[in-house]
Amino acid sequence: MNVRKNHLDSGGIGLLHVLKDPAMETTERVRILRTHVHRRGPKGAVSKDSSGPDSRLMNDTMTTQQRQWFANRRLQCALLVAGLAGASVLLSAVAAPAPIENELPVWNNASVTMSEDVVLSAIGRSEPRSEERTLSFSSGGLIERFLVDEGQPVKAGQVLAVLEHSEQAAAASQAQADVAAARAELARVEAGPKAEVIETARLEAERAKAQFEMFKQGVRGEERDELEASYKEAQARADAAQRRVERLEPAYRAGGLPKDDLIRAQDEAAAAVQSAKAAKARMEKGRAGYRAEELQRAELAWKMADLEHRRLAGLPRAEDVAVARCAVQVAEARLEAAQAALAKTNLCAPCQGTVLQILAREGERVEVIGSSPVLVMGDLSEMWLRVEVDENDVGRLMPGQAVVASARGLGRLAYDGSVARIGHRMGRKRLFTDLPGERVDTKVLEVWVRLNERLKAPVGYRFQVEFLKSDRLVQEEKN
Repeated sequence: MNVRKNHLDSGGIGLLHVLKDPAMETTERVRILRTHVHRRGPKGAVSKDSSGPDSRLMNDTMTTQQRQWFANRRLQCALLVAGLAGASVLLSAVAAPAPIENELPVWNNASVTMSEDVVLSAIGRSEPRSEERTLSFSSGGLIERFLVDEGQPVKAGQVLAVLEHSEQAAAASQAQADVAAARAELARVEAGPKAEVIETARLEAERAKAQFEMFKQGVRGEERDELEASYKEAQARADAAQRRVERLEPAYRAGGLPKDDLIRAQDEAAAAVQSAKAAKARMEKGRAGYRAEELQRAELAWKMADLEHRRLAGLPRAEDVAVARCAVQVAEARLEAAQAALAKTNLCAPCQGTVLQILAREGERVEVIGSSPVLVMGDLSEMWLRVEVDENDVGRLMPGQAVVASARGLGRLAYDGSVARIGHRMGRKRLFTDLPGERVDTKVLEVWVRLNERLKAPVGYRFQVEFLKSDRLVQEEKN
């Protein structure tokens, strides 16, 4: 205290040294400052404490200038005291230890409560054991409708959404019809032609052969006589018909015969004349015999008819059956392609789970290039924690290592668990605590934690995960 008094007597510099003393309380600083202000007055002023017994006498004997000086010094003292009080509060807040972000909460259901057992702390997020599945269509188009809602449980293979598919459905129907036609043709080829078809072909071949033989032998004498007789008979009918027309024309001109009767007679006369000409041509042909080209045509017709009969009689042929079967396979392949294109317009669940989020809306267009996400789902029957462990703490991990997970939003609730799987590849950090000094460019290793009880938190909830000492680490510390 004497040292402080000597500093005060030495002037303003001593006052600063005293006020800088870190061991001094705030109230002590204020008292010293107040005393120093009253002890050091202006020239000619009484240097006594204003709170002493002579304070009234001092006020009576002071001049107006001295009173003004003391008023200013009191105001300065009050401002300095207020500033010192605020600085003291600020220094107390800065000097106090900051709360540790990773400090363990007071757990009410966790089996381990001693922070000394924690070897590392990391951030994790809740997710389904099967991991989240972001689904998209395998073909582009307009979304026609969604068949599920968010939060709805679904089964494996269930249709979740459908694209507009009128063209694909029409193509599939056409392909189905083509398959039916190809299969019918195969059945017809395998069964072969009917018996009556084969018999008709045989008769046609025999007729063509007989005609060829007749042309080959030429026309006999009696046949020529018959041709001449036929010609004479046809010519006689034509002459009679022509004479009848000549008799009816005067009667028609005189008005005694209807016009229709005359026209009918003229038509019959014309037909008789044409028949006589044809008979004359046959007669002349019989006299001259058949020409070489006619004989060749007759032979060709006979061979074609005989070949057709043999083909029908020898069916089914192996090569015809093979061609028909290939046609069926081609039609079935086209049907499968059409059905596959139609199936691509359906978005199906790859596994059993729950619809977590719908990312698109009905009427929106999705594209194959860029993989437009449509829906997110996952199996919520078992929830795990995916934890990102800093690269500097990887050596403290062990399979089966006990952990305790907690979250601010869950209050005093915490979960016991164990390390179920440790990743094999380092990656970039994706989970952050949002603290000012947090590293964002560090490498992390993913660790999957299985909890001992059902997790009561949504997917993607952030957890503080504390990894406890394993038996190996305890043994290493003992050694």
